[in-house]
Amino acid sequence: MADIDGRWHIEAMTPMGKQTSVLDLAVRGTSATGSLAGPDGESSEILEAKVDGSKVEFGVQTTKPMAMKINLSLDFDGDAVSGKVKAGIFPPARATGWRVVD
Repeated sequence: MADIDGRWHIEAMTPMGKQTSVLDLAVRGTSATGSLAGPDGESSEILEAKVDGSKVEFGVQTTKPMAMKINLSLDFDGDAVSGKVKAGIFPPARATGWRVVD
């Protein structure tokens, strides 16, 4: 299993431009817990997380700038992450990122 616990900087190219967020993630077997903080600083707990090797899929419920569910499907490889983000009615967006080292 990949070492994916920790803090990750995520960038998604959306129809509204580049959106950045910070993902805090802790994996336990085939599930995960954590939170995703958006560019406005709002933090949402991850929901319904599923872990399969280096792939993690989960959702978050946001209220800003509007209430919507955001689903993420991310593949972790060392200190890099890539995948897709689907926000509400918007089309899926490509996401990339890296591990945050304090």
